[in-house]
Amino acid sequence: MNIVCDSLVFCQFPGITFDQMVELLKGVTGWDTGIPELAKIAERTLNLMRLFNLREGLTAADDVMPGRFYQPTRDGALANLEDRRPEYEKARSYYYALMGWDSEGVPLPEKVAELGIV
Repeated sequence: MNIVCDSLVFCQFPGITFDQMVELLKGVTGWDTGIPELAKIAERTLNLMRLFNLREGLTAADDVMPGRFYQPTRDGALANLEDRRPEYEKARSYYYALMGWDSEGVPLPEKVAELGIV
């Protein structure tokens, strides 16, 4: 829903529910929509952003956290942090699969067709 809010330049008030967001959108635009339609719009937007970034030369190799993300802090809860890169790689692969992307983060043709992206 953050993607929808960003696309509509819609403020994200603390505590506002998805239903309230839909009602605000309906009130301002008169658009008879709902959460499922907005979720599909957000998915289409995210996939279009991904395709744009791929076209501009970004790849799965760019989907990484900075090195300091994996480093322990001097003290506190993360002082004994172990390198969790393998867990991150597994999570990234899982995310790609959930999104309908291949192992390199490229949206699969059937996902592009499902979303009506030409």
